Amino acid sequence: MKEVKQNFKDIMFVELRDLRQDLELLIEECRERSIKDHITERVFQENAALFKNEILGLQEFSDILEAINPKSYMTLDEMIRELVQQFKEKIKSADLAEAILICINRKMNKVAKYVLAS
Repeated sequence: MKEVKQNFKDIMFVELRDLRQDLELLIEECRERSIKDHITERVFQENAALFKNEILGLQEFSDILEAINPKSYMTLDEMIRELVQQFKEKIKSADLAEAILICINRKMNKVAKYVLAS
């Protein structure tokens, strides 16, 4: 089980980088839509601010993930519960967009299924 938890952690970093790239692409797409006058500058700024807040949330989650020791947990589920708990606290204390938790939960479920099936 120790290997599964470490694999989960390692793969989550890859998934988080991928998610960050997706958010950066969304910012760029909004910028292009604003330049072409498909959306107003105000809408672009609001969208960009939200996406940047979510990127900040990803960084905060990455920091939590980095600090966690997989060997300290009996099961992967226990480790995931701790990650979620710590991140929920960070969301509140840092005034982060709660929507990023949904994205991260989806990634964690995906990675957990993968490492448990391997």
